[in-house]
This record gives sequence, C-alpha cells and structure tokens, in this order.
Amino acid sequence: MLAGLGGLAGGAIGNYMDRQDAALRARLQGTGVSVTRTGPNGENITLNMPGNITFAVDSADISSSFYPVLDSVGFVFNEFNKTMIEMAGHTDSDGSEP
Repeated sequence: MLAGLGGLAGGAIGNYMDRQDAALRARLQGTGVSVTRTGPNGENITLNMPGNITFAVDSADISSSFYPVLDSVGFVFNEFNKTMIEMAGHTDSDGSEP
C-alpha cells in the first residue's frame, strides 16, 4: 500500500512540475530566458537568465526592460505556490568597488 501511495504522490508531483514547466515556458517564450528540467526525475526547474538582459555592465541595478520577465516568473510562482525557490547569481569583475 505504501508503494502505491508513493507512486501516486510521485505522479502528482510530476504532474505539478510538468504544468509549472509548461507555464514558465509559455510566459518566458522570446525573452532570452531558458527553462531547463534537471534532477533524476526532472523535479528541478532551472531558469537561466543571461546577464546581458538582466543587468547593465558596471551596475547592480536590474535593467528596467527585465521587469516584465520578472513579473512573468512571479505570476507563475504565485500560481504554483508550493514551489521552493532557490536563487543564485554571479557577477563580473568590471567596474570599481562602491
């Protein structure tokens, strides 16, 4: 019985992730942001946001042209509110320290 419940729960999680993946791909199409599924069962979704569309060189301010993309991501995460979000970013060595 436990194996059956585990399979059902796994199937429900897979369906949830499939729907979230599809929503992100639809919302982010044409923005330059790529959507990638990772993990043994595709349980992770990675959004790759290229630096040239998110920040200007020598600036810590988000480009105003990127706001609609962030709004789209926020809309999807509000719809799929059981998602755990982990953010990571990198910078370059251009410019001087503030």
